[in-house]
Amino acid sequence: MTDETMSVVSWIHDNAYVEDVEYGENVIIEFEARPAVVEQSRSKASSLVGAGASA
Repeated sequence: MTDETMSVVSWIHDNAYVEDVEYGENVIIEFEARPAVVEQSRSKASSLVGAGASA
């Protein structure tokens, strides 16, 4: 797991109610948050997927 991934996980913990986190080949986070926080989380996660695909 990269530092960038852990940074996003930490950010979600700080800004949302996290129900569950599964660590493995991928990180799966179940959480509840305001729509703006959900959208920002998606954006942060998308940037990780894009970075991983080009590495």
